[in-house]
Amino acid sequence: MKIIAYGQLNQQQEVELPFKEYLEQYSSKTTIPEKEEIKVISKIYQTIKYLYDRKGSMNLPPYIEPYKKTQLSVIKIKHSDLLIRIAFFTTEDEIVLLEVMDKPKYYDKAKKKQIDKKIESFLKEAEKNLIDYLANKIGVDITEEFN
Repeated sequence: MKIIAYGQLNQQQEVELPFKEYLEQYSSKTTIPEKEEIKVISKIYQTIKYLYDRKGSMNLPPYIEPYKKTQLSVIKIKHSDLLIRIAFFTTEDEIVLLEVMDKPKYYDKAKKKQIDKKIESFLKEAEKNLIDYLANKIGVDITEEFN
């Protein structure tokens, strides 16, 4: 089984990898102490490794849950005041990481509608990426990063 970071071509015909860009963006945030940054990235890698070790099994609550009878599943990672969501799907021999988002753990009821829209947008983007991956197979094998 391989772990694939989904890719899409930008206007310059360069491959963009949402999962890898998320990690790079996260690690470049200057407001987070380096120790915290290492903890979060480590949790992400540990959870994906857990999925990989179980051959992409999509029903591993509370960490991994299928999404509404689609091919999509969502990895759920808790870290302090942050909930990290990673959308993925599996084939017989691949785990394809499609999209990543941060969600605040706690928020006002007034922000619920805004947060719900963000989640809905994240899931729509993940579904679009899934269709694109199945059609074009653009992605990078990142399995070695988990061994």
